Amino acid sequence: MENTTQGASAPPKTQPPVNEDTPEAVFVIHPGIGNEIPVDAIACAVSRARAVLCLVQNQLDEGDAPRINDRFVADALWAVSGIIAQIETMILNAWEARHE
Repeated sequence: MENTTQGASAPPKTQPPVNEDTPEAVFVIHPGIGNEIPVDAIACAVSRARAVLCLVQNQLDEGDAPRINDRFVADALWAVSGIIAQIETMILNAWEARHE
């Protein structure tokens, strides 16, 4: 049976342009999260960032030991930057959901 009720629909939300250069640029919060703070996901992301930073720090503190290529160190730091961006997205999403 077809719904014949006529009603005004809400205008679609406009989205900012998507920059697809990095994984965090297309990171989307699962709609089922609602206004909950994803504590476990944030703790996991923090642990990952700490692990990468520990590896980089140990690599730089080894004195005369052979070092990995600077490009790998830069990529590791870029990974940490991406993890921090994901953490910020999770926190911002929770804050916005609680203040709508």
